[in-house]
Amino acid sequence: MKTILKQATGLFLVFFFLTAANDDSTKVATDTTKSPKSPIDTIADTASNPTLDTIVDTLTDTISDTTQLDTTLLDTTLLDSTLSDTSLLDTTPADTSTTDSTTSDSTASDSTLVDSTASDSTHADSTLVDSTASTATAHHTDSLSDTGSDTSSALADDSGATDVNTQVKLPPPIELSPREQAEEHYQAAVTYSQDTKKVVEMVGELTLAIKADPDYPPPYLKLGVHQYRTKNYKSAEDNLKKAAKLSPDDTVVLGNLGKLYIALRKRDDAEKLFVAAVEANKDFVGAYRELGDLYYRQKRYKESIDALEKYNNKVTDDHLSHFRAGKVYRKLKRLDKAVGEYRKALSIKSDFAQAYSALGQIYLADENFEEAIEAYSSSVQYNPKGYRSFFNLAIAIQSAHPDSLDRSLAAWRQALRIARNNPRVTDIVPIAEIQITELEKQIKLKANPSSSVGKK
Repeated sequence: MKTILKQATGLFLVFFFLTAANDDSTKVATDTTKSPKSPIDTIADTASNPTLDTIVDTLTDTISDTTQLDTTLLDTTLLDSTLSDTSLLDTTPADTSTTDSTTSDSTASDSTLVDSTASDSTHADSTLVDSTASTATAHHTDSLSDTGSDTSSALADDSGATDVNTQVKLPPPIELSPREQAEEHYQAAVTYSQDTKKVVEMVGELTLAIKADPDYPPPYLKLGVHQYRTKNYKSAEDNLKKAAKLSPDDTVVLGNLGKLYIALRKRDDAEKLFVAAVEANKDFVGAYRELGDLYYRQKRYKESIDALEKYNNKVTDDHLSHFRAGKVYRKLKRLDKAVGEYRKALSIKSDFAQAYSALGQIYLADENFEEAIEAYSSSVQYNPKGYRSFFNLAIAIQSAHPDSLDRSLAAWRQALRIARNNPRVTDIVPIAEIQITELEKQIKLKANPSSSVGKK
C-alpha cells in the first residue's frame, strides 16, 4: 500500500508541475525554436525513465529551492517584454535563416544571457540589454544594418535603458595656418603681377601676405623688386633687407639687394652681396654677370672679364653678356677678342643693333671703312632712331668715298634729321650742320668751277 501511495503521489506532483510549467512558458516556447532547459524540462526528460523512484528523486531535488523557481518562471513580464517582442524577428521576415539564428542566439546559444536572466531577477533587465546588444552585433550584422537603430531602440525602451541615439558632437573646422594664408595671398600677387594693370592689387596681396605671416620671405622680395623698378629705392632696400634677414642664404635675395646697391652707388656693399651669393651657391651664375658689370664700372677690367667668362661658360644664350664681354675686351685693347664677342652676340640675336654699332666703332677706328659702313648700315636698319649710328655712318661713307659728295650729303642730312628729332641730342647737331654746309659748297663748286660760290 505504501508503495502504491508513493507512486500515486509522485504521479500527481508530476502532473501538477507539468501543467503549471506549460501554462507559464507557452509564449516562450512559441517564440523560440530552442529554449534553455528549465527544471521542468529536466523532469520531462527524465520522465522517459521507467523507474518512478528516479522521477520522484529528481522532482524532489528540483523543487527544493522554490524561491529560484518562482523568480525564474513566474516572472513573465521580463520574458514577454524581450523574447516575445516580435520587432526583432519582423526586421528580416523574408530571411528564414536569419530569423532562426537570431532566435537561437538570443535564447539558447548565448549562455551568458540565459544564466544572467534566470539566476538574478533583480539585474535581469540590464543584463539582457547588454547581452542582447553584444550577441546581435556579433552574430547578425546584416540584420542590424538593415534596420538601423530601430531594433536597439525597441530593446532599450522595453528594458528601461537610456536612448543610445544621441547626437555626435562635430569637431571644429580646420582653418588655414598663418603661413598658409600668407602663401595664398602671395600666389594671388603673382597672378596679379602678370597684368600690368593690376599693380595695385598685387601690392595689396603682398601686404596682406606680410600681415598674415611676417616671417614669410617671398612677399618682401617681390615687393622690394617692384619698388626697385619704380625707383622707390628706400622702401625697396627695407623690404629686401627683411627678406635677406629671414633667408640669409637665398641667392636671389642677395643678388637683387646687390643690384639695388649698385643703383644706390653702394658698390662695395653690392660686391660683398654678389660674392656672398656665389659662395652660398656656386651654380648661381647670375652673380658672376653682375660682378662683371660692377667691375667694369669700377674699371677693374681684368676682374670683370674673368667674372663674365665664368658666366658665359655656363650660359651660352645670353647675347647681352657677350656684348658686355666685347666692351671689356675693347677696353683691354684686345680688339680681336672684342669682335669675337660681338659676333657671338649677333649669332644669338641677329637684329641686335648695338652690337652692329659696336663693330662699326672698331672698324671705323681701324679705318676699315667698308666694314664700318656695313656694320652701321645694319645698325640703323634695326634701330632707325640711332642718331649716333647715323652720324658715324656719314663719317664712314665720306671717309670711304670722298668723291661721292651726294652720297655723303644724304648721309649727313639723315643724321641731322634723326638728331633734331631727339631733344636730348645737342652735341652732334651743329657738327652735322657744318658738314652739310661744306658739302653743299663743294657740290656747287664742282658743278660750276668758275662761279664765286660762297660770296654774298
